[in-house]
Amino acid sequence: MLRACDALTLVVAAFALAAGGCARPLDASASAPLVVEAWWVPSTEGLTWAEARAGLWWALSNLGAAPPADEAGLSHVVESEDGVTFTLDFGAVGLPEASLPAVEAALAPVRAWSVDEGPVDVGRILLATLYEPGRYYAITGACPTLDAWRAARQVADPPLYAVTLSLLVDGDRLVALNPAPAPTAAPDLSVLGWLAAEGEGSLADGSFVAEEFETADVMANGQARYAVYTQEGELRAAGAASPAGQPGKCMWCHEAGIQPGTPDNPSAEGYLDYDAFVAEVDAAEALLSVVRDAQPTALDWRYPTHEWAEHLTATFLAPAPARVAREWGVGIEEVYAEGLATHTNGEFPEWGELYTRADVDAARARRQPGWAPLALPPSDRELDPAWPLFGAEDLACSPSEATDAG
Repeated sequence: MLRACDALTLVVAAFALAAGGCARPLDASASAPLVVEAWWVPSTEGLTWAEARAGLWWALSNLGAAPPADEAGLSHVVESEDGVTFTLDFGAVGLPEASLPAVEAALAPVRAWSVDEGPVDVGRILLATLYEPGRYYAITGACPTLDAWRAARQVADPPLYAVTLSLLVDGDRLVALNPAPAPTAAPDLSVLGWLAAEGEGSLADGSFVAEEFETADVMANGQARYAVYTQEGELRAAGAASPAGQPGKCMWCHEAGIQPGTPDNPSAEGYLDYDAFVAEVDAAEALLSVVRDAQPTALDWRYPTHEWAEHLTATFLAPAPARVAREWGVGIEEVYAEGLATHTNGEFPEWGELYTRADVDAARARRQPGWAPLALPPSDRELDPAWPLFGAEDLACSPSEATDAG
């Protein structure tokens, strides 16, 4: 069972059934290095194409995009029983001009792989860009060191909040925050920034020693930008001193709004108390709302759009048998016959029995000698802190100004 293709725009190549998919060369509009042919595959969570599309815009906004209201950048949409294929032009989705060279570099291996494979699963595209920490840092304009971040994005003598009862870690955390000004007709989101320090010891008795740092500030499109730094202030792929994970996990927890923590936190003497901290959180949210509400974009800031974005990679990394059958272009019994190990998603047990992406791709490689998957991070949340920062060699701590979304 081969996936249907539009005869007017696509050239179908002969593919063995075990290969799956529908190969097609890039058309004339896809000759630019910022364009990739994409494939969204329905899965067990019941996401519709409209929801997946909204989720995709959300995912791209985490790279700094302000998707135009007319959804320019997404074209040649072809729907079939096996999903939706479309052309995705990263140069037309409202990304800052300064980020496009880093986007091009991230897409280069994806485009090269697609020459033989045809449209690339949306999950693979996002893992190669948004969830590859080095690519994410380069595209969003992360600062190369903690000192650079402090110089560019932190006010002098920022207010400090002591987290002695954390929802994330067992020990203490120290949060330095930029005070949020009152919203104006032309609000400046670059004034917002937070720095959280993980460490050992007590903030209450002055023995706290920072071992790792996480930063969050706000891009021009209203989305947060995240980074993790070592005790020495060097950029790293993921947290080692806490379960903060890689930037993709920061998004999972923080993208729906600025986290207020728990009112049960006693803070410590000499630091902001909880009420003062929440007042700053509320002021920052008010500033964000002014900008987000005024943007004429395709981006839907309401819940559960961010969950739909997460499903694009969650269902790729842990696909259901029916999804794998669509990918391979075979009947589901052939998938079951592979005897792959299954598991359930702890957050969404209703998704049923799932495989792991590594097992699925290994099985396809056995079925199709010579086939190899695109090299990707194994997770959108958890990575080894020592994971190489691909593409992050020349970070410039750029402001990532969003393009006009109108």
